Amino acid sequence: MSLSIGGWVGAVFGFGFLILIHELGHFLALRRLGLPVHSFSIGFGSPLWSRSWSGTEYRLGWIPLGGYVMTESPEELDRREREGLPLLPDHAPSHQFLVAVAGPLANILLGCLLFFFIMSIWGTPVPGLSIDSVVNGSPAAVAGLKTGDRLHALNGVSLQSWNAFVLQIQVNRQRASLIAVFRDEKEILLPITAIQEGNRFVLGIRPRFESSRPHGFLEALEAATMRTWQETTNVMSAMTQLLTFSGVKNVSGPLGILGMAGNAVLGGWVAFLSLMAVLSVNLAVFNLLPIPPLDGLRIIVSAWHWVTGKALSEKILLPIYQWGAMGLALLFLVITIK
Repeated sequence: MSLSIGGWVGAVFGFGFLILIHELGHFLALRRLGLPVHSFSIGFGSPLWSRSWSGTEYRLGWIPLGGYVMTESPEELDRREREGLPLLPDHAPSHQFLVAVAGPLANILLGCLLFFFIMSIWGTPVPGLSIDSVVNGSPAAVAGLKTGDRLHALNGVSLQSWNAFVLQIQVNRQRASLIAVFRDEKEILLPITAIQEGNRFVLGIRPRFESSRPHGFLEALEAATMRTWQETTNVMSAMTQLLTFSGVKNVSGPLGILGMAGNAVLGGWVAFLSLMAVLSVNLAVFNLLPIPPLDGLRIIVSAWHWVTGKALSEKILLPIYQWGAMGLALLFLVITIK
């Protein structure tokens, strides 16, 4: 990933903002329920900045890939462990459930709000004929296509829209083709051959999205709600494919996500805010997975306690949380290396 400093700064800021909103959801739920908050951190590791206010320590960690809200201090947890007392919060199960749900819900609402803002100002973004990015190792990369090129023709047929371009690729299938693009106001002809992925034929090009007619308030609200729901179902479908290992190759780790965000920064406000909205929904759905230490497992555990009146033993939960956190960190590392 060759990004400018501005691209990296924008990517880190955008990703950090999504984490801030997620943790703010947990924080506000705790405050609303009258529960204590010892620390509120954006980022992991030693704090670059910290300040205490109203009984809560606010931190900014040097690793900007996550965050957390702690209800108890580490010293208090150490004391409980020495004295053989419970380590997990003893809050009412209904309160634990609401706090766990609040984080993903905050990201869903943020995604919907961003979609609403985009559609109110720029309208529904549509893919244009300018290339936003080229997938490494794809036919487009091999052919020499670059970010910023504008598609002009395929096999001598002039291109009027992105959808027409995609349709023509499906018609040509895997036959050798000649693509014409404008680069620095000069037309360039490049040989290219699509590859098959599933039941589609692709070149490995991502289009730059362009604005359309701005929507009115109610129209934008309806469109934003539908887009948020569509993204939610898309992520759920992708998660299902991941569980069956059929979608592993399409997964991006933290660095990959930062790279996409950085490219979106360079593509303008519409591209950047659209990606932030999509990533916010992704973050919400991902955190609903029943995997420790994500919110999904906490929701299930608290719901079980709430419905049955019986809490699961710490002897069962603590090893699950500890080993689950290590497994999740290892998964992120493997995906990032990939």
